[in-house]
Amino acid sequence: MKKLFYFIIILSVVTACSEGLNSPKIVVKKFMFNLTHGNLEEAKKYCTDESVKLLAMSSMFAGKNGYKELNYKILRDSIVGDQAWVFYLNNETKNENTMDLIKINDKWLVDLHIKK
Repeated sequence: MKKLFYFIIILSVVTACSEGLNSPKIVVKKFMFNLTHGNLEEAKKYCTDESVKLLAMSSMFAGKNGYKELNYKILRDSIVGDQAWVFYLNNETKNENTMDLIKINDKWLVDLHIKK
């Protein structure tokens, strides 16, 4: 009985830690870091398939220097089912922005889309 109890405790800790590595905030941090440091292929790993297409298209307009490094601070996130929103502050403009995410196959992915 003790072994089962310890197994459940360990399994819970491992599950909590692995979810933390795939939290919406962490995914946005990894995505934005790679995007602004010219690691487009790595940034694509954190996006939906549709977002990868948008990134490929927008990278043609970004030129040789790639994307400008964004000085930002993650403020909070909001999760409802398989959708999440990460709110961040652009430190240069002082504007609060939102990054949308969707959970696909138990993995949070950035969902870039053209807002109307």
